[in-house]
Amino acid sequence: MAIQKIEGNFGKFISDPGEYLVEVNSAKAGKSKKGKPMLTVEFETEDGRTIGGYYVRDLAFHMKSLEQLKLACGLKLTDTADNLVGRKCGILVEPQEPNTETGKIFMQIVGYGTVAELGTGTAKPASDFAPAKPIEEVPF
Repeated sequence: MAIQKIEGNFGKFISDPGEYLVEVNSAKAGKSKKGKPMLTVEFETEDGRTIGGYYVRDLAFHMKSLEQLKLACGLKLTDTADNLVGRKCGILVEPQEPNTETGKIFMQIVGYGTVAELGTGTAKPASDFAPAKPIEEVPF
């Protein structure tokens, strides 16, 4: 018996900078490499390309980015991350600095906007948020 190819979008990632209309596929609570509470969100474009977002609770600028994501998806700040799944928004993607060991360049989400804001240049850059004191309780 021959092994059959599994149909799907395995390995298709957002690899170019730009604005994208995406849907939130998943929002999973977990731990960072340092054991800090973290939320991992997977976004998918209409053509099946994906990118992940990572939000560590102890990093205030991550929590501000998560707030912007919630607002871009039409949620309230008090809504839990479970409510993100199935929602659509716009994201702005740019390359990170090259990895010092491997030289690889990965893409990162640097801004969020509503679907209506796509292409208008009004998405709120995540970099606009300055780090603040760690946040103890943020509703994932």
